[in-house]
Amino acid sequence: MKVRSPLLLLLLSIGAAACSGKLSAESPFLSAVKEEGGKLAAGCVIVAEVPPEGPPVYQLSGTDESGGVPPENQIFEIGSISKVFTGLLLAIAESEGRVSPDTRLGDLLPPPSHYKDPAIAAITLRGLATHTSGLPRLPGNLNPKIPNDPYAGYGRKDLEDWLAGARLEGTSPHLSSYSNLGMGLLGDLLARLYGQTWEDLVKEKITLPLGMTDTVVTLSPEQDKRFVPPHAGKAPSTPWTFQALAGAGALRSTAADLVTFARALAAPERTPLASALLLQRKPLAESGSGGRIGLALMLDKIDGEETLEHGGGTGGYRSFLQVFPGNGHARILLCNNAEFTPEAVLAKARPKPEIAIGKGKGVDAVPLTEDQLKCYRGVYALGQQAKITVVISGGRLRVRLTGQPFLPVFARRNDRFNYDRVAAELQFEKNDDTCTSVTLYQNGKQLLARRTTDPVPDLIFRRPEALAPYAGLYQLPGGNVFTVKVADDHLMVQLTGQPFLPVFEVSADRFEYDVVSAALIFQKDGAGKVTSLILQQNGAMVPAIRK
Repeated sequence: MKVRSPLLLLLLSIGAAACSGKLSAESPFLSAVKEEGGKLAAGCVIVAEVPPEGPPVYQLSGTDESGGVPPENQIFEIGSISKVFTGLLLAIAESEGRVSPDTRLGDLLPPPSHYKDPAIAAITLRGLATHTSGLPRLPGNLNPKIPNDPYAGYGRKDLEDWLAGARLEGTSPHLSSYSNLGMGLLGDLLARLYGQTWEDLVKEKITLPLGMTDTVVTLSPEQDKRFVPPHAGKAPSTPWTFQALAGAGALRSTAADLVTFARALAAPERTPLASALLLQRKPLAESGSGGRIGLALMLDKIDGEETLEHGGGTGGYRSFLQVFPGNGHARILLCNNAEFTPEAVLAKARPKPEIAIGKGKGVDAVPLTEDQLKCYRGVYALGQQAKITVVISGGRLRVRLTGQPFLPVFARRNDRFNYDRVAAELQFEKNDDTCTSVTLYQNGKQLLARRTTDPVPDLIFRRPEALAPYAGLYQLPGGNVFTVKVADDHLMVQLTGQPFLPVFEVSADRFEYDVVSAALIFQKDGAGKVTSLILQQNGAMVPAIRK
């Protein structure tokens, strides 16, 4: 059974920026949140900033739909931040002598003879917790039973069936490749080990000892009244539910509870979970994005300052948790609108961007011919999934980070390029006349990507007015809708309950995703008007009619 990736995502963890010292109502982080939150079409963003000393500061921006509940007590889905709790459960199980990071899947489930690929049974708990198992982002048999609720109904038998027939691509050790499947599987294995549900295990081992009474999967009637409704832009969205993959993203929580958790991560010695928290913070693998990974916890550096962090996203929520263990400073962000971008807040929160944006702002462009640009063209890997793709169009370089549009860059000096539209730089490294790697400098981080042998895509770049005829709403059988819009010189596409993602034209009327193996093929009538599209994915061709 070949591994395939459905067009359903829990988001990657989100990078961030440093800010330390005592807080005020006008701290860069709070000011940036107020500005971005005010742009929301619906919903709100609630943040907590925890100073090295003193009480946290809470702030709500946008529309308060809670009926008067204090911001710190409003409940949100926290998506992939749930993975940090799954990683901590593994650390607790290790500290209790139940398992080790080298315990294999085959030690906890049926032996290797049960699996088509023996490499499945050889996957270690460490591999699952660090996204180095080789498992894909999602299982190939994930077929949503409820519209807009992608994990609903995916039970333990579904998971077992997939594992029995799956084959891993490549050989161990695998590079880090973010996997909701892997982390959900880890949570399910630990639940089996203790003979409990994942939810009950989190309660017994983590939230009760730390006093986090509002961090749950199943809401009580009282908590349900504080659960803020999800949105995707202006439209209402759907809460997500989980079964076998709960450990990947099932938790709901409040800013107040996440402050408690952030303080525990910053100062484990002050908690009853000290040994496990210290185990979780130990770096075990390269993240593929410039940092390292502990047990489901991203370990990074921003402007040289160490951080512990993770982001999350579901169909109608965005979340972010960041801790600076050196001084105890922490930041929490919760939003009930899928179109909110924490990256925008975190970039603006940095005290002084040291990289100029575009020409005419203190950075002089160096003219290069197309022949001189050819050596930079290529695909550079940050990990198995995250890549920096460099192409040439219109006599200049365009650069894409996986899941983002292509952006133009211009040469400065000594193989260094600036972006036109964001405060970021690229530094290429050469061996003779061949580029071997590129480093992305942005928001205080340095992300190294090494050149691969992957083919460079041959793409069609059109002006916005040429893309406009494709914009519109396209309805799939069953009711889900593709929303297609033009942003600058790209098509951005949103499937109901998911974020907008760019698609790229590889041939006339055929646009492909780069985050999943899928394409949209637009259909036209005799007059050249776009009337429908076809989703091509996993061997299927599914039509969507223009509304």
